[in-house]
Amino acid sequence: MIYEYEKKDQAVNASADHHCVTPFGVYSIRSGGQLIKGISFQGAGSSLPVSAQSNDEAVSLFLTSFFQGNDPLKEFRVLFLKNHERIASFGNMSKSDGIMELRLDMAGFSPAALAVYSSLMGVRYGATISYGGLAERAGLKGAARFVGSCMARNRFPVIIPCHRVIKADGSPGYYTPDPKLKKHLLQIESLSGNGVAHR
Repeated sequence: MIYEYEKKDQAVNASADHHCVTPFGVYSIRSGGQLIKGISFQGAGSSLPVSAQSNDEAVSLFLTSFFQGNDPLKEFRVLFLKNHERIASFGNMSKSDGIMELRLDMAGFSPAALAVYSSLMGVRYGATISYGGLAERAGLKGAARFVGSCMARNRFPVIIPCHRVIKADGSPGYYTPDPKLKKHLLQIESLSGNGVAHR
Protein backbone atom coordinates (compact mmCIF):
# COMPACT_ATOMS: atom_id res chain seq x y z
CA MET A 1 0.00 0.00 0.00
CA ILE A 2 1.39 3.41 -0.96
CA TYR A 3 -0.46 5.33 1.74
CA GLU A 4 -2.73 4.83 4.71
CA TYR A 5 -5.60 7.17 5.42
CA GLU A 6 -8.40 7.14 7.95
CA LYS A 7 -11.05 9.85 8.12
CA LYS A 8 -12.92 10.96 11.22
CA ASP A 9 -15.75 13.49 11.43
CA GLN A 10 -14.60 16.99 12.38
CA ALA A 11 -16.25 20.36 12.78
CA VAL A 12 -15.62 22.42 9.63
CA ASN A 13 -13.65 25.17 11.38
CA ALA A 14 -11.62 22.98 13.73
CA SER A 15 -7.89 22.46 13.41
CA ALA A 16 -6.94 18.93 12.44
CA ASP A 17 -3.89 16.83 11.76
CA HIS A 18 -3.66 13.62 9.85
CA HIS A 19 -0.85 11.53 8.50
CA CYS A 20 -0.07 10.09 5.09
CA VAL A 21 2.26 7.07 5.02
CA THR A 22 4.54 6.97 1.98
CA PRO A 23 7.31 4.57 0.98
CA PHE A 24 9.88 6.94 2.52
CA GLY A 25 8.18 7.96 5.74
CA VAL A 26 5.21 9.77 7.22
CA TYR A 27 3.91 13.20 6.20
CA SER A 28 1.86 15.06 8.82
CA ILE A 29 -0.78 17.35 7.32
CA ARG A 30 -2.17 20.24 9.38
CA SER A 31 -5.38 22.02 8.39
CA GLY A 32 -7.81 24.56 9.73
CA GLY A 33 -11.26 25.17 8.28
CA GLN A 34 -11.02 24.70 4.53
CA LEU A 35 -7.32 25.58 4.29
CA ILE A 36 -4.19 23.45 4.42
CA LYS A 37 -1.87 25.09 6.96
CA GLY A 38 1.24 22.99 6.51
CA ILE A 39 2.86 19.63 5.81
CA SER A 40 5.83 18.23 7.69
CA PHE A 41 7.91 15.11 7.20
CA GLN A 42 7.88 12.91 10.30
CA GLY A 43 10.19 10.15 9.06
CA ALA A 44 9.72 6.40 9.11
CA GLY A 45 8.21 4.57 12.07
CA SER A 46 6.14 7.49 13.38
CA SER A 47 2.90 6.91 15.27
CA LEU A 48 -0.27 7.73 13.35
CA PRO A 49 -3.01 9.48 15.34
CA VAL A 50 -5.40 10.39 12.52
CA SER A 51 -8.12 13.01 12.21
CA ALA A 52 -8.89 14.76 8.93
CA GLN A 53 -11.12 16.81 6.71
CA SER A 54 -11.94 16.48 3.02
CA ASN A 55 -9.14 18.86 2.02
CA ASP A 56 -6.66 16.63 3.85
CA GLU A 57 -7.90 13.66 1.89
CA ALA A 58 -7.03 15.55 -1.30
CA VAL A 59 -3.49 16.00 0.04
CA SER A 60 -3.18 12.27 0.69
CA LEU A 61 -4.37 11.51 -2.83
CA PHE A 62 -1.96 14.11 -4.24
CA LEU A 63 0.98 12.56 -2.38
CA THR A 64 -0.09 9.06 -3.40
CA SER A 65 -0.22 10.09 -7.05
CA PHE A 66 3.28 11.57 -6.75
CA PHE A 67 4.81 8.50 -5.10
CA GLN A 68 3.24 6.31 -7.78
CA GLY A 69 5.32 8.20 -10.35
CA ASN A 70 2.62 10.52 -11.71
CA ASP A 71 2.52 14.30 -12.13
CA PRO A 72 -0.25 15.26 -9.68
CA LEU A 73 -0.82 18.67 -11.30
CA LYS A 74 -2.40 16.85 -14.24
CA GLU A 75 -5.09 15.58 -11.86
CA PHE A 76 -5.32 18.30 -9.20
CA ARG A 77 -5.58 22.05 -8.86
CA VAL A 78 -3.45 23.89 -6.28
CA LEU A 79 -4.64 27.26 -5.01
CA PHE A 80 -2.60 29.81 -3.07
CA LEU A 81 -4.82 31.76 -0.68
CA LYS A 82 -4.03 34.71 1.57
CA ASN A 83 -6.66 36.14 3.91
CA HIS A 84 -9.04 33.64 2.25
CA GLU A 85 -8.57 35.30 -1.16
CA ARG A 86 -7.12 33.39 -4.09
CA ILE A 87 -3.83 34.87 -5.23
CA ALA A 88 -2.65 32.15 -7.63
CA SER A 89 -3.82 28.89 -9.22
CA PHE A 90 -1.82 26.00 -10.66
CA GLY A 91 -2.43 22.60 -12.19
CA ASN A 92 -5.36 21.34 -14.20
CA MET A 93 -7.34 24.46 -15.09
CA SER A 94 -9.19 22.90 -18.05
CA LYS A 95 -11.81 21.10 -15.95
CA SER A 96 -14.52 22.94 -14.05
CA ASP A 97 -16.09 19.90 -12.39
CA GLY A 98 -14.75 16.76 -10.74
CA ILE A 99 -11.27 18.06 -10.01
CA MET A 100 -9.81 18.06 -6.52
CA GLU A 101 -8.45 21.34 -5.19
CA LEU A 102 -5.73 21.82 -2.59
CA ARG A 103 -6.19 25.18 -0.89
CA LEU A 104 -2.88 26.30 0.64
CA ASP A 105 -2.85 28.97 3.33
CA MET A 106 -0.02 31.31 2.29
CA ALA A 107 -0.49 33.74 5.18
CA GLY A 108 2.77 35.10 6.57
CA PHE A 109 4.78 34.87 3.35
CA SER A 110 6.19 38.10 1.91
CA PRO A 111 5.42 39.16 -1.70
CA ALA A 112 8.98 38.16 -2.66
CA ALA A 113 8.57 34.69 -1.13
CA LEU A 114 5.22 34.27 -2.89
CA ALA A 115 6.91 35.18 -6.17
CA VAL A 116 9.50 32.45 -5.54
CA TYR A 117 6.89 29.81 -4.69
CA SER A 118 4.71 30.78 -7.66
CA SER A 119 7.69 30.57 -10.01
CA LEU A 120 8.65 27.20 -8.58
CA MET A 121 5.17 25.85 -9.33
CA GLY A 122 6.00 26.47 -12.98
CA VAL A 123 8.98 24.07 -12.88
CA ARG A 124 7.34 20.99 -14.28
CA TYR A 125 7.43 17.47 -12.94
CA GLY A 126 10.74 15.76 -13.72
CA ALA A 127 12.62 19.04 -14.21
CA THR A 128 15.05 20.89 -11.96
CA ILE A 129 16.20 24.47 -11.56
CA SER A 130 19.12 26.06 -9.72
CA TYR A 131 18.64 28.40 -6.77
CA GLY A 132 19.97 31.28 -8.88
CA GLY A 133 17.81 30.29 -11.83
CA LEU A 134 14.69 30.30 -9.70
CA ALA A 135 15.63 33.70 -8.24
CA GLU A 136 15.93 35.12 -11.75
CA ARG A 137 12.66 33.53 -12.84
CA ALA A 138 10.94 35.15 -9.84
CA GLY A 139 12.33 38.57 -10.76
CA LEU A 140 14.91 38.49 -7.96
CA LYS A 141 18.16 38.13 -9.89
CA GLY A 142 21.13 37.54 -7.61
CA ALA A 143 18.96 36.40 -4.69
CA ALA A 144 19.94 32.71 -4.67
CA ARG A 145 20.39 32.75 -0.89
CA PHE A 146 16.93 34.21 -0.41
CA VAL A 147 15.54 31.40 -2.57
CA GLY A 148 17.36 28.88 -0.37
CA SER A 149 15.75 30.45 2.68
CA CYS A 150 12.33 30.18 1.03
CA MET A 151 12.92 26.50 0.31
CA ALA A 152 13.88 25.88 3.95
CA ARG A 153 10.67 27.62 5.07
CA ASN A 154 8.37 25.91 2.59
CA ARG A 155 5.36 24.71 4.59
CA PHE A 156 4.08 22.50 1.76
CA PRO A 157 6.84 20.11 0.61
CA VAL A 158 6.10 18.02 -2.50
CA ILE A 159 3.05 20.19 -3.31
CA ILE A 160 5.32 23.23 -3.64
CA PRO A 161 8.19 21.18 -5.09
CA CYS A 162 11.27 22.58 -3.32
CA HIS A 163 13.03 19.26 -4.02
CA ARG A 164 13.34 20.40 -7.67
CA VAL A 165 15.66 23.25 -6.68
CA ILE A 166 19.29 22.14 -6.87
CA LYS A 167 22.75 23.68 -6.73
CA ALA A 168 24.30 25.30 -9.82
CA ASP A 169 26.78 22.43 -10.14
CA GLY A 170 23.91 19.93 -10.48
CA SER A 171 24.23 18.42 -7.02
CA PRO A 172 21.01 18.14 -4.97
CA GLY A 173 21.90 20.62 -2.25
CA TYR A 174 20.05 20.93 1.03
CA TYR A 175 16.59 19.68 1.97
CA THR A 176 15.12 20.54 5.36
CA PRO A 177 13.23 17.29 6.10
CA ASP A 178 16.07 14.97 5.06
CA PRO A 179 18.72 15.35 2.30
CA LYS A 180 18.36 11.65 1.42
CA LEU A 181 14.63 12.18 0.85
CA LYS A 182 15.38 14.90 -1.71
CA LYS A 183 17.37 12.39 -3.76
CA HIS A 184 14.50 9.89 -3.55
CA LEU A 185 11.97 12.48 -4.72
CA LEU A 186 14.15 13.50 -7.65
CA GLN A 187 14.66 9.86 -8.56
CA ILE A 188 10.90 9.22 -8.62
CA GLU A 189 10.47 12.07 -11.08
CA SER A 190 13.48 11.16 -13.21
CA LEU A 191 12.23 7.59 -13.63
CA SER A 192 9.01 8.91 -15.16
CA GLY A 193 11.00 10.49 -17.98
CA ASN A 194 8.64 13.47 -18.18
CA GLY A 195 11.00 16.39 -17.60
CA VAL A 196 14.14 18.21 -18.64
CA ALA A 197 16.62 20.06 -16.50
CA HIS A 198 16.45 23.85 -16.11
CA ARG A 199 19.55 25.81 -15.14
